[in-house]
Amino acid sequence: MDTSLRPFDVIIAGSVIIFIIAAIFIILYYYYSRKMVMADLEKNQISLDYQKELLKNEIRVIEKERKRIARDLHDEVGANLSYVNLNLAQLEKSLPEDRKLNEKFQVCSTQLNKSIADVRRISHALLPPVLDMFGLIPAIQEIADNVESDIAISVEADDSFNDFDKDRSLQLYRMMLEISNNSIKHSGG
Repeated sequence: MDTSLRPFDVIIAGSVIIFIIAAIFIILYYYYSRKMVMADLEKNQISLDYQKELLKNEIRVIEKERKRIARDLHDEVGANLSYVNLNLAQLEKSLPEDRKLNEKFQVCSTQLNKSIADVRRISHALLPPVLDMFGLIPAIQEIADNVESDIAISVEADDSFNDFDKDRSLQLYRMMLEISNNSIKHSGG
């Protein structure tokens, strides 16, 4: 028997070896690519989670600052304006019967009362007390009640709306307030 390799056998053996090496390379490349894609997905998910956490923290800081501003407006500015209003009421009793002076006094008094109402409105918009005290449904009802229009608005919701945590309730309240304001603004009302 002839034990020497024929050229055709060498070509076939070489082709099989090259095919096996190419198949191994393709399989390794596939697994490596899949591993890289999975690593990229994991990295993107970590980045997304980090961004969500940053956004949550930013919202918490904003809400904390709104709460502080609302309390400062209500407790300090509102109280000072009320004190001035009380003193003006006392002063009104001792005004002489000067028509021009009385008219100016009334203009100042009206403007002061408007400022007090504005401070109260802004303070309540920043931190709605009805939301804290009674929950989301009464707070949304208050929004509906404050809409000045010829349209009657009723709020119907089940009690599960009051089961949201404070942050979610505040977000929903602000969304409803924005919807209400935009509806009024774009309806021409």
